[in-house]
Amino acid sequence: MTREFSLSSNDLGIKNVDEFIKIDVEFLHGLIKADYGPIKERTLFVRYVCKGYEEWQRAEKEKLIYCLPTGLFNHRSIKGLADYSCYACFDIDADLDIPVEAEYLKKVWEQLKTCPLVVLQWHSVRGGIKFIVEHDSLDPSNHKNLMVSLVAELEKRGVDMEKVDKRCYDLSRAHYVSFDPDAILNDSSEVYHYIPTATAKPFTAKPTKQKRIAIEKILGKPRKYADEWSAIQSVQKESNERFPVVKGCRNINVFIFAVKLHDLGVSKEMATQYLVLRYSEDDFPASEIIRIIKNAYK
Repeated sequence: MTREFSLSSNDLGIKNVDEFIKIDVEFLHGLIKADYGPIKERTLFVRYVCKGYEEWQRAEKEKLIYCLPTGLFNHRSIKGLADYSCYACFDIDADLDIPVEAEYLKKVWEQLKTCPLVVLQWHSVRGGIKFIVEHDSLDPSNHKNLMVSLVAELEKRGVDMEKVDKRCYDLSRAHYVSFDPDAILNDSSEVYHYIPTATAKPFTAKPTKQKRIAIEKILGKPRKYADEWSAIQSVQKESNERFPVVKGCRNINVFIFAVKLHDLGVSKEMATQYLVLRYSEDDFPASEIIRIIKNAYK
């Protein structure tokens, strides 16, 4: 059993690493909480720009990196498991546009905050809840039964698990890594003691080439500028080269522009003044740009 698990690296543009990177819950928490970088940009883009366009939102969500909290994998399948971890990850979904379901998620979030079994909790890219629990099961073949047992224990401890996504019972279930400034890491959580229904067969770990890397390899280093105008000029240069604000992609690229300004510490007022003056047109009014900036600065 291991306290490490796999993070996908194929979409990170990192050279000289395998398909997966080796991480732990503290590293994952750092990725989720980071207030700059590609994870934040992609999360806000999917959550706000793509909202209301289900197929587009799903396609963009799949560009996020993902983790496999149940262990170290040489490839994403049950047969690809190289070492079983002491973690189980749950996913609770609901429709935030339905008031009753939105209230349900708020209630569950508060319940999880006080549950001693929860190691890490965060909001998923579309606003649901993901959380990780530590356990002492040694046999991955019992994983589905472990998940069922954990749901019962969480219910007993006051967590409403009515809307848990049962697809997360799958041993090789991937969980997208999304930006959440409200993510909570509990470094004094309890370990759930699992009593197997059949004789447990401890897993024999297989070789893996996965390595640990510095978090800066994924997030990059936060850039700092002497003043707001210097930061704006830097992003304008990047926009001209990588995401030009032209007809056909103005909403998307103004959003990216605004997120980058936010990450560099440019005030919302300065960003609004600059982007409205530079990009507003008859068919792309200031009101639309202001709406986009409001979402980018959340």
